[in-house]
Amino acid sequence: MAAYNFSIVHLSVFLCYTISLLSYVYGSGFSVDLIHRDSPRSPFFSSADKASDRAENAIRRSINRCDHFGKKSSSAKSSNKLSSNITSTVLPSGEGDYLMLLAVGTPALPLFATVDTGSDIIWFQCSPCDVCFPQIISPIFAPQNSSTYIDILCATKECDALSSVSNAIPCDGTACKYNISYGDGSISVGNFAHETLTFQSTSADETVIPVPNMAFGCGHNNTGIFSALGAGLVGLDAGPFSLVSQLGSSIDNKFSYCLVNNSNIATSKLTFGSNPKLVSGSGVVSTPIVFKASDFFYFLTLEAISVGETRIPFNTSSTTSAVPLEQGNIIIDSGSTITSLPTDFYAAFEAEMKKAITIDPVPDPNTSLSLCYPGDSDPALVPTVTAHFTGADIVLSPLNLFRHNGDDNEFACLAFRPTDGLAIYGNVVQNNFIVEYDLVNKLVSFMSTDCEMA
Repeated sequence: MAAYNFSIVHLSVFLCYTISLLSYVYGSGFSVDLIHRDSPRSPFFSSADKASDRAENAIRRSINRCDHFGKKSSSAKSSNKLSSNITSTVLPSGEGDYLMLLAVGTPALPLFATVDTGSDIIWFQCSPCDVCFPQIISPIFAPQNSSTYIDILCATKECDALSSVSNAIPCDGTACKYNISYGDGSISVGNFAHETLTFQSTSADETVIPVPNMAFGCGHNNTGIFSALGAGLVGLDAGPFSLVSQLGSSIDNKFSYCLVNNSNIATSKLTFGSNPKLVSGSGVVSTPIVFKASDFFYFLTLEAISVGETRIPFNTSSTTSAVPLEQGNIIIDSGSTITSLPTDFYAAFEAEMKKAITIDPVPDPNTSLSLCYPGDSDPALVPTVTAHFTGADIVLSPLNLFRHNGDDNEFACLAFRPTDGLAIYGNVVQNNFIVEYDLVNKLVSFMSTDCEMA
């Protein structure tokens, strides 16, 4: 069997070897590393950053994502394919919490991209550039040098379908175009094309998996506040051009991740296909995904949160039990650190936590989180907290509830915040759970596990 190599000289700080492309049947699924942006393996990592800065930046990213989810969800889709742009759900400057190392083209060019369960498509910077932001970890992808690059034409069903995940997709001549705009005014514009994407499996033999004919945005005009340390974005929502949707039946329309609690200790895993540990494991609970018009986000229905024996309903602000619970009232998101809850619901939850924890809270001047305790407090003081989703009760550990802040972990702060926008179930509460998304049966499943060992 023929094999060929792609050079990773530009990523030698992260990998110290060269890997070969092998023919691989990925229908049984495969796993890749998810690299937290604060991990020493991440291009965003800086030893000069203080722990308190990283903690505050994570909170800022969560607030920004909450704002942008709300803006996209409330914005109407335009039927005029020439007048509007895609509105992205994330800020462009590496605002997601997790990165993936993958390669694009033939020969394959390795690069880092943000992985986002709240985005519709895959895009990378491409040359020639009308305008490109500096990209210092790997060269900008040159489609003219790839033997597998093919522009998608305007007069195709694929180009027409792109408008279903965006406000508009204009065409220029014969080539289909994508146009992403961000809330801060940044944009990425370019050709919508087919290309081979290559993934390195975390299997024992570190198999490399090429996937041909993947639709992606090849960005020739990328202006605004972009980070020079990344190269683009990999969308994992339910839109037709996300990575998981394009892999489709070859991975049984499923993907899962297992997020480690401490990004400095081990690497999280992202699995495409049925997760064997979830299939064979015990204690698996599942809740329906609610898809809403014009959105491909993963909405779930959170009915209540219990603190010990006290159950706090999601409709806390309602003065009557006759008000029906909204189906799909919270987005599950791997890119948000903090869980955001409606203001009244959060206030009732925080009040019960204060009542249950028998030591006095302390202010943390380094964080925007409002309920903090000394970092060396006994975890046994934390009450049992259960998130009650429709059909799924999820018991949260102290490490799911509190996030250490401060330069020497002086504080442990409740990793929740109030919002007047959309509620978001963030990634701290998902740590040490296998979380699987089944797009056919419209279910998200959870199983508690040690993700460092997964």
